[in-house]
Amino acid sequence: MGFSTVLGQDYLKNKVLRQIKGNTLSHAYLIYGNPGLDPQGFAKIFAQGILCKERAGEIPCGKCIPCKKVLGDNHEDLKVYPEETLKVEEIRNLEKDIHIKPYSAGKKIYIINHGEGITPQGQNALLKTLEEPPSFGIILIVARGKEALLPTIQSRCQGLGLKPVAGEEIYEALKNSWGYPEEKAREASKIAGGKIKTALRFLEDEDFENRRKQLFYLYRQMEEKGITESMEAMEKLSVEKDQIEEVLDLSLSFFRDLLLYKELQDPRWLIHGDQEKIIQDLGKKSGFKGILKALEEVEKMQNYARANVSPKSILEMLVLNVHQALSDK
Repeated sequence: MGFSTVLGQDYLKNKVLRQIKGNTLSHAYLIYGNPGLDPQGFAKIFAQGILCKERAGEIPCGKCIPCKKVLGDNHEDLKVYPEETLKVEEIRNLEKDIHIKPYSAGKKIYIINHGEGITPQGQNALLKTLEEPPSFGIILIVARGKEALLPTIQSRCQGLGLKPVAGEEIYEALKNSWGYPEEKAREASKIAGGKIKTALRFLEDEDFENRRKQLFYLYRQMEEKGITESMEAMEKLSVEKDQIEEVLDLSLSFFRDLLLYKELQDPRWLIHGDQEKIIQDLGKKSGFKGILKALEEVEKMQNYARANVSPKSILEMLVLNVHQALSDK
């Protein structure tokens, strides 16, 4: 485990490695991006690099005692908050703890996963720590996007925004590093939308594949079923909070396929080539204007997801707005 295992993100990797080697680290970072890009994994490797004893070879080396402790989740100077909603009391305890000197390393690191779930009251409590940090304390806030965090929090953190990875790079990694057959790797790299975790979910998680097919069938049947039945069908997909971006990403690529197929009538350009029949059927019933509106609505829902709007509300709005959009011929 090291930065070499992170696909893409070359600019960010080089940036943080320069800071680690040059001892020019900030006291706080906001690491954000779609969960499919694994910002939590990036934060952990970053923390491992900071605590690593190696400074000549690859950082983190993965072999020294601090690296092994980070991998084993038992480093005494690294605390990870995995909770989706961090309580104000926990933030106040963090504020006290961060001022206690490190036990064995030169730095103490706090990783706050699901930063978008911190309430405004909690963010205000965290603000005090960000304004008066000790020289040895580093806070890594991980979030889906910056939108859910107060501007005062954002301004006191160095932003590290993860970007989608080139499909060809994902394809090569799936084929060479994970050992998937060429055809499977190619299909997954197209569906991934630049996110390696999404590609792996497609290949390894049967629930993901079932949800993808059910979602597309829902869109095909939406006009006949009506809003109420479509809402019920969406509820049956049982989308968890950490899966909302996946559903929206799949929706975006589906309507993109629908638009291209309606224009070109050529399945070679489809991301979801195995769903050609559904795309063809819906394309016959939908107009260009309606499909474009549906794409806009999905993008709007993606913004809401980054701002930590509840998945239930997002899915309800998605069904309502897409149904209305597709009615526009």
